[in-house]
Amino acid sequence: MIENIRKTGAYDQISFGQKQDPCQSIFRKAMSTFHAATQGRPGKAIKDVNIGVTVHEHIPGMPSGRILGSLGMNSIWLKTDNAWLQEVDSSTLEPVGVADQRNIHPELTGTLSAVHMQTDPVTGDYFKYNLEFGRQAIYRISKVPASTGKTEIIATIKGVRAAYLHFFIITEKNLIFCIFSAHYAKGGAKVLWTKNLIDAIDYDPNEKNKWLVIDRHHGKGVVTVFESNPFFAFHSVNAWDEGSSTQKGKTDVILDMSTYENLDILKRFWYENMNEIDITIHPRLHKRARR
Repeated sequence: MIENIRKTGAYDQISFGQKQDPCQSIFRKAMSTFHAATQGRPGKAIKDVNIGVTVHEHIPGMPSGRILGSLGMNSIWLKTDNAWLQEVDSSTLEPVGVADQRNIHPELTGTLSAVHMQTDPVTGDYFKYNLEFGRQAIYRISKVPASTGKTEIIATIKGVRAAYLHFFIITEKNLIFCIFSAHYAKGGAKVLWTKNLIDAIDYDPNEKNKWLVIDRHHGKGVVTVFESNPFFAFHSVNAWDEGSSTQKGKTDVILDMSTYENLDILKRFWYENMNEIDITIHPRLHKRARR
């Protein structure tokens, strides 16, 4: 990928925060918006795929050997904020294949997912979400049992806006999703215009965060929905279930998170801002512990 950028002087893929050359991001739009989707087709240069935020040692159900490698239990998968994963050789770290979530379930047709999938520490089961853009966003939550490797969709969520979710939360009983007030503009279509996720996200400080609690054992889907004051977060610190102290027979979910007041933290990591930043005069860049 780096060599291709050196040769062409361009990075012609949708990224997380890469700003586009004005000639490409403004004037070119008068000529064309859509490009042929070649990723995953035969002949695609797998070394040109920009995937490499989190590392997973063997993901149950991933089709190693049906793509461009046959590493079996020795495979390592790399993940980013979209629905694609890259397989690398566990010894050399050379890319050997790419796959998207449709390879493990035909209904996982969305383009985005969380960098941080969740794993049951006891069973080894994997959980992830798949976000499909459109006039009505669709979140599909899936489970891959380590014992079978067969993907199951345990919840399909409509009626909430498409939002940037870098992570979600797992407890012994539930999965918890916080739909931050960090929404993809125009149902996600703005990503085609900006060619990066950050510039396509709108933040409304007056819109509350929506929390979805999903049963992960008994097929009940979304069991609780509630709201909180708006904030943004990249990661959770800890989470657990405990008996409610106020309602007999009910369960409280306790979450510890590092939070930010808004989305300023995203754009502060652009190169020109990093050169000028003085965190002592930008208090909003300080994260806050929240429970």
